[in-house]
Amino acid sequence: MDTELNQRNNLAPQKHTRQIEDDRPKQLDKTANEDTTDNENNMATMFDILSRNHNLKLENLVLNRNSFAQTVENLFALSHLVKNGWAEIKVDENGCHLVFPRNAPTANAILSGEVTYSHFIFRFDFGDWKLMLKSVGIGEELMPHRSEVHEESNGSTKFVM
Repeated sequence: MDTELNQRNNLAPQKHTRQIEDDRPKQLDKTANEDTTDNENNMATMFDILSRNHNLKLENLVLNRNSFAQTVENLFALSHLVKNGWAEIKVDENGCHLVFPRNAPTANAILSGEVTYSHFIFRFDFGDWKLMLKSVGIGEELMPHRSEVHEESNGSTKFVM
């Protein structure tokens, strides 16, 4: 029996080409912009209320009796007003936090460094909201309740008051 060895062909290493897809990140829907717009609307509403009343108890300004979440959003809007120089928080002799409107600094004052930015830290949880409900009389809340939009599973939009 004759056996012959088959000779193998030497294969040169081939260059592997990676398939590059021209995938781009999906465009974000406009919810991020809507959140910013909602906050800006809340800030404008709050500043309007401050301009008309001049010194308000912080609790009366931010409390939404119907919604803990909207109370937190109101605190967020107030924090931006304080940071941007449109509002100021002071404590009176009784220990009440009062909010005052301020004129925002000019662009020149900001550029020259004359302006210092203020921030505040406010610890607030559901228990604090419950206490705030007891401390503020019914009808003494100043920020209006905002309706919430919910997307239904069938694609329709439902407004919840």
